Amino acid sequence: MSPGSARPWLRWSTCLGVVAFSWLSFGPLPPAAAYVRTLASGSGLPLTWRQPCVGLEVLVGSTPASVSSDLFRQATNEAAAAWSSSRVACTKMSVTVVASPASKGFVEADRVNKVQFLTGSFWGRTARDEVDRLPYPSNALAITSVFADRNTGQIVDTDIEINGTGPSWADLVANPDLRRSSNTHDLQNTLTHELGHVVGLDHTCDGGGQVNLTDHRGNTVPPCPGPPEVQETTMAAIVAPGDTERRSLAADDREAVCAVYPDDGKSACGSDDSGFLGGCSYGATPKTPAFFLFVLGAAALGGSRRCRRRKQRRV
Repeated sequence: MSPGSARPWLRWSTCLGVVAFSWLSFGPLPPAAAYVRTLASGSGLPLTWRQPCVGLEVLVGSTPASVSSDLFRQATNEAAAAWSSSRVACTKMSVTVVASPASKGFVEADRVNKVQFLTGSFWGRTARDEVDRLPYPSNALAITSVFADRNTGQIVDTDIEINGTGPSWADLVANPDLRRSSNTHDLQNTLTHELGHVVGLDHTCDGGGQVNLTDHRGNTVPPCPGPPEVQETTMAAIVAPGDTERRSLAADDREAVCAVYPDDGKSACGSDDSGFLGGCSYGATPKTPAFFLFVLGAAALGGSRRCRRRKQRRV
């Protein structure tokens, strides 16, 4: 892909018609399998934040009627904490959340990392121009769009869109009876996986259309569902409806965020000449430079329960 091109590449997690999600905990890392970095198409550079201080703006006005603004905020806060130094001692990554009353935000490289529901009849990219309003797969639970400089691999913006047009959403830990539903999904579970894409990680099994098919050890990424140690990772491309175990990171996911953003004893949110507020990715720019790479990460929806379920890991 030439430097002047802004054509996207897509990644869909539709293996077995199920979903992809995440976990986290403290303490020494147990034996891990492997993790996978998202790569810039063309240059092949791994995507990363220049400063591991990422601010998310939660559009609480976008929720469907069945999801309260409090649940949306809480689920996003917990998912953000799962990838942050407050719960993973060996990383300096810091993901923070602010709430906005807005009901809609555009997916673009404006350096405002939005998290929003899409409701109504159209499940597709929220774009200013009609030509960019591309439909998403109907079985996708959520889509994470990542904008990065393909020449450096530096992430400049991420936007998460949650499917509010079909699946039902809830806190399945607080409401365990809802786990019996074939169409109810845990919001925090989903968001924790999507935030793995935000920090620059790809799926640990290939659910179809994945560009990087090599893990950090140089091994080929298996097709989904993969062996048990792959199925247990946060960034696996499959999970069953009703799953809540992936709210906390698996060993592989913790190893990844610590390797990419290791704790060096310095503050993650320092000064930054990029125009970000406080070194975090708040703030805005009006246009998308042509050298930005647009990447999609998706969690797919379905009813299969063939995944091996691991024991709950607590924070």
